[in-house]
Amino acid sequence: MSNSNHRRPKRDADRAEAQGYPDAATAPATNSSPGSPEAAAPTGSTPAVSAPIAAEHEALAAQEAVHRLSTAEPLDVDGARTVGIGVAVWAVAGLVLLIAYRDELEAEGNQWWLWTCLAGVGLGLLGWAYSRRRRDQTRLLRAASTGSRREN
Repeated sequence: MSNSNHRRPKRDADRAEAQGYPDAATAPATNSSPGSPEAAAPTGSTPAVSAPIAAEHEALAAQEAVHRLSTAEPLDVDGARTVGIGVAVWAVAGLVLLIAYRDELEAEGNQWWLWTCLAGVGLGLLGWAYSRRRRDQTRLLRAASTGSRREN
């Protein structure tokens, strides 16, 4: 699948409009590019396409169909573990600064580093609670939808 596929719906709509169709849904389906002989064919006529080109178009259409019909499930990433690790890192950094470098931070006027670690832990705990709540709600919704499918 090429990088320009995200433009395909817009191109198809523009092509359908240029051929006189009110919207892309009523236009006949084509898998041609704007510079191909199929794109230049007048409305209502069937272009004469050589067998190798037609076979290539069918092969490309089959490849695109495979990509569109993929049954791969997306990864289930809820973020709770990542946020929890971030909170732990901020807490460890704050403890190291507090225990090992407190005097140096005071002498140099950099005690705000400790406050930064405290803010990281506090905001991280809020984010962790949010992520866990969202994860739990998502699991409940999945369980409910799976249960309703099993009942049918």
